[in-house]
Amino acid sequence: MRTLSQIMDFNADVIGTMSTNGTTACGVPVDTLGFKEVLAVIMANSVVGSNPNYMTFDLQECATLSGTGTAWSTIQNGQLMGTCTGTIPFLSGTDPRPANLMMYERLQDGTRLRYLRLRATFSGTTGCAVRFAGGLLLGTPMDTLYVTNASPQATGPDNFNLAI
Repeated sequence: MRTLSQIMDFNADVIGTMSTNGTTACGVPVDTLGFKEVLAVIMANSVVGSNPNYMTFDLQECATLSGTGTAWSTIQNGQLMGTCTGTIPFLSGTDPRPANLMMYERLQDGTRLRYLRLRATFSGTTGCAVRFAGGLLLGTPMDTLYVTNASPQATGPDNFNLAI
C-alpha cells in the first residue's frame, strides 16, 4: 500500500503581491523527474485599487535547474492545453474573494523538459495591488501503471477474481 506522499508531490512555487504595471515574478524550479502529470493551481485577489488590473500566469519549462533568462520558455505545445497560459481579470478593483486558475499538463512524454516553474505578470493600472500564490501538484509516478490499470485474475477453480 502506498501513502499519498509516494504518489503525489505538492510544491508551493510562487507567492507575492504586485502593484507595478509590467512586474514579473518567477517561481522556483520544480524537478518533475519520476512524475507523469502536473496540475498548476493559482489563487489571486485584488486588495487595493479601483481600476481594472490583470494577472497572467505561465507554466514554464527548462532543461536545467540553473537555467536563466531565455532558457525558460512557456509551454506552447502541451498535449492537453496547448499553450499553458491563463489570465485572471480584476475588473472591479478591490475584491476580497480569491479567483483561481488551473493548468494541467502531461510530463515525461519526450517533449516536456525536466524543470517547471510558474511566472506571474501584473498588468493594469499602477496603484492597484494583487496578491497571489501558485503551486505545482505532481502526480502519477512513473512506476504506478499497475495501480491505475487493475485487472481481474482467476485464483482458483471457482474463478474467484482478485484485482491486482
